[in-house]
Amino acid sequence: MAGARFTTTAHATAEATDKVPSLKGTTKGYNTPLTLATYAVSAKAATAAQARATSSTTTVITPQNLADIGILKGLLFGLTLSNGTDATNDIDIAAGSCSDSTGVRILVVSALTKQLDATWAAGTNAGGRMSAAGIANTTYHVFAILKDSDGSVDYGFDVSATAPTMPSGYTYFRRIGSIIRASNAIVLFNQVGDEFLRLVPSQDAASASWTSTSTLVTCGVPVGVKVGALVSVYVSLNTTLFGLVTSPDQTDTAAASSNFNLAVTANSRICIFSDAVRTDTSGQIRVNTDVSTAGGGFMHTRGWIDTRGRLA
Repeated sequence: MAGARFTTTAHATAEATDKVPSLKGTTKGYNTPLTLATYAVSAKAATAAQARATSSTTTVITPQNLADIGILKGLLFGLTLSNGTDATNDIDIAAGSCSDSTGVRILVVSALTKQLDATWAAGTNAGGRMSAAGIANTTYHVFAILKDSDGSVDYGFDVSATAPTMPSGYTYFRRIGSIIRASNAIVLFNQVGDEFLRLVPSQDAASASWTSTSTLVTCGVPVGVKVGALVSVYVSLNTTLFGLVTSPDQTDTAAASSNFNLAVTANSRICIFSDAVRTDTSGQIRVNTDVSTAGGGFMHTRGWIDTRGRLA
C-alpha cells in the first residue's frame, strides 16, 4: 500500500508560490494531488513552505508508521451492532472499519449477520460462536477478525474479551462490542456509538437493605470489561439518609452528610440517583448508606457506555 508522501525539499517553495494568486496573477494546479508542500493558498502559507524548504527531510506516511506511533490503535468507525431478524440468536453488524487490537492492521468489513446459536463459519447468516463450548447465558464479546492468507474479514463471538478463541487461519482481531444472553435469548438493545441501551431495563436490586457496610451490586451490563453502567438507584425511607453510589475503582469511603450523591430527608421519603458509574469487570458497582435502607433500596440498569478500546 503506497503511503502519502509529505515532501519538504527546496522545490516546495516554487510549488506553493505557483498556487498563490497574489504571487502569480493566476490560479492553477488545484486539481492535482495535494501534498504538505502544495496546499498553500495564501502568501502566508507560501512563506511557511519556504521555511520548510530549509530541511531536506522526506517522510513517507504509511499504515505501519502510524501503527508505530500508536495512531491507528483507536480507529473504530461504523460496525454498529443490532438484534437480527432472529432476535433470540442473531446479531446484525453494520459495515465499517477498525484497527486490530495491536494497531498494526486495518480491518474493513462489510455488513454481516452472525448466529450465536451456531459454531463459527465464514460469511453472513452463518455461525458466529468461535469457541467449541456450548451456548450459555453469559456475556459474549463481538470481534472483527482478519484472515491471514487473503486479508478477508469476518466477525465472531467469544466469552473472553481479550483472548478470543480464533478460527483456524485467523490471527488479528478487534472487540467491537459486547452482548448479553439471558433466559436463553440475546438481550434486546440499541446501539448509537459507544452507548448501548437495553430496550427493557434490568432490575438489579429490589427491597434491598443497604447499610454503612458497602455492597457490590451486579448491574445488567456485559462482564469481562469495565463499562459505564447507566443506573438508576431509588431509596424510599421515612428518615434522613445519606448514600454513596460509586465505582469499585474508587476508594471505598463512608456515606455521610459531607460525602454523598443521594440523600433522603424525613419529609421527602424518596431519593433517586441516575448517572453512569464505572463497573469492575464483573459488572458491579458499590452502594453504601449511613443508615439502613430497611428494605427500601432499588436499582435498575438502563444500558452502558463502552468505548471498545478506542481510548486505551
